[in-house]
Amino acid sequence: MAMERLYPLLDRLKLVNGAKEHVTWAFFKRKIDALHALDDGVFREMLEAYGKTRFLAIESLFVEMLKTDKLSMAQLRMAEGIFTDKAFIREAASFRSRHS
Repeated sequence: MAMERLYPLLDRLKLVNGAKEHVTWAFFKRKIDALHALDDGVFREMLEAYGKTRFLAIESLFVEMLKTDKLSMAQLRMAEGIFTDKAFIREAASFRSRHS
């Protein structure tokens, strides 16, 4: 519950980026763990946060969601235009293989 209250205030808080990244990771990790599949609202919220911050923690959550099949093919296609890390590309290929 604390993360849900803290996350919206991150832009106004004077914290080092590492702390902000950890709060961001924890906020989205909690949301993801509560879902069977990632809904489009959370998906867009994560992409928006990544666009603002470029936190690697967000990209790592996408890699984890690929491994656990929480993304849809449409979401994967959108994410592929944004994330370029080797781990993401590898997991995206594995995801496509499992779902084709």
